[in-house]
Amino acid sequence: MTATPDEIERRRNAAIDAIRRAHGTADDEHGATLFVSHHLDEIGDEYWIKHCGSARPDPTQVLDILVLQSHWGEDDDDGIDTFDFTLPD
Repeated sequence: MTATPDEIERRRNAAIDAIRRAHGTADDEHGATLFVSHHLDEIGDEYWIKHCGSARPDPTQVLDILVLQSHWGEDDDDGIDTFDFTLPD
């Protein structure tokens, strides 16, 4: 079965909400928290100004600009068990 665009969007939104809730918690030490801190340290001010309006955005602003790069799953389900988010550009 193939997921509909509406189902993909619904699950994408649920995944983003879960990432936001987990960010900064002890359980997320190696997930979104590490992703945000690493990228804030490694990416230049120009990028952040372009996408967030600030040279040093708040972690929430970084999470807000995540885009869905791809998704995949098992053949016997709807194919959207795992999401791969990235920053724009």
